Order: sequence, then C-alpha cells, then structure tokens
Amino acid sequence: MDNSRLFNETELKELNDAKPLSKKAENGSLPEYLSIKEICDFLFPVPKWNTKPKEQSKLLEWREDCREKKQRHKKFKKKLINACKNNELIFEGEIGGWEYYGVNPHPLSRDGAREIFIPEPNREFYFDYRDIPGKERPKKYTCTVDHCTIHKEVFKSYLQTIKAWPITGKLAGWWVDDKMINRTDKRIERILEVINQLKINPMEIPEGNKQKIKNECLKDTELFNDSGFDRAWKEATNPKKEGNKQVIRMKDKEKYLKNQL
Repeated sequence: MDNSRLFNETELKELNDAKPLSKKAENGSLPEYLSIKEICDFLFPVPKWNTKPKEQSKLLEWREDCREKKQRHKKFKKKLINACKNNELIFEGEIGGWEYYGVNPHPLSRDGAREIFIPEPNREFYFDYRDIPGKERPKKYTCTVDHCTIHKEVFKSYLQTIKAWPITGKLAGWWVDDKMINRTDKRIERILEVINQLKINPMEIPEGNKQKIKNECLKDTELFNDSGFDRAWKEATNPKKEGNKQVIRMKDKEKYLKNQL
C-alpha cells in the first residue's frame, strides 16, 4: 500500500509532475506536449553508458547496438524537423532556435537553458544589479530545436499520414484517454471483457490464466502497458479506491498466493 490517500488531488498532481518522463510513461500520465527530442528518445532509446557490459565478449555487440540506435534516433529526429519546416507538423517554438529573457514567448515549448546575462550600458530596459546585495542579474535563456514541442493528437495524425499508426512501446501510453473515465477503471473494464471472451469466470480464474489474459490485453497498446495492467489487476482483485468492489479473484486464492511467494 502506497498511502496515496494521504494526499489531496492537488498534492498528487504536484508529485506526478515532479516525476521524470520515463516514470510518467509507465503510468500513462505523459503531458499533452512532448519535445522533438523527447519523442525520439521514447521511440528510439539509446542505451546509456551505465548499461555497458563488463564482459569483453558482449562489448562489441553492445557498441554495434548503440551505433544503430543512435543512427535511427538521429534519422527520425531529422525527419520530424523537416516535417515541421515543411508545415506537415504543427509545433510550438522556432525550429531555428530562439532566445528570451524572463518569460518564454512560446509557453507550450520547453524552457531553454539559462545563462547569466550582464546587460550592456545601452540596454536601458535592463538593470545591472551586480553591486546590489540581494538582487539578481537578468537571465538569458537559449532554446534549440530540441525545445520545440508537438501535441500528441498532432503527432498521432502525422503517424497515421505516414502509415505508422499504431505504435508500440512506452510512447503508446501517450494516447490513453483519461478524460471520460479513470484510466485504471477503463483498464479493468477491458480486462473483464477479455476474461469474458476467454469464457472464464472472473471470480474463479484458474492458475496460469492471468498471463494469458495479460498477453491479450497488452495488444491494446493505446490503453495498456505492462505496469498499467499490473496496477489495474491489483485494483480489481484488492480494491483500494473508495466505491470499488472486487471483480476478479483467482481460483484457490490461498494456493495461488503461496505460489507467488
């Protein structure tokens, strides 16, 4: 139990916003806009150096894998940039990059890297606070093409145009629709549909059938990922949300739980 009920909705949102994108992807809570770089990172993740194998025999294969994934990442990024330049993709920001002081003129894009800026004497609209204690110097922010963002529905339309929809992997969770119904509740509904299709009694699921149900559910990449299924299954078998009832139960539950230990 994670004791999430100790927080109100605003506090839970703040906690979720603080999570890295990789964690948001796992629980289907990615923001509506992602940067070009973030999209490419999800679609063509490049292995990090801390995954480098120690065995010499595996090192060459790992390097070749890194090289191939870097090439795919670079090529697809260039493809997206060209699509933006050719007005095939609506985006937020400036493909050529931009600079700003204070407030980003493209609020839906990513904020740039901050640099300390000491204004020139002829910049009357800036003040140089170098010698005044407690005052900060004006900050300059620099943005590149990596800070440009694309809305998920715009990107979905683009994928459909190039006949690459649907996609798989972590980015597939970007399009989970949680506006009309809670995401976990929707997943539970789908799990029950699959159980019914397999002609299994949801309150007496034979041992070994959970994986069969999971495999079928994971075919719906817009709704499910691996961890999302596990959370929905847990809520369906041992509900924590107020008002929810147990709707799934393993046959010979005690024996099943013993085997899981």
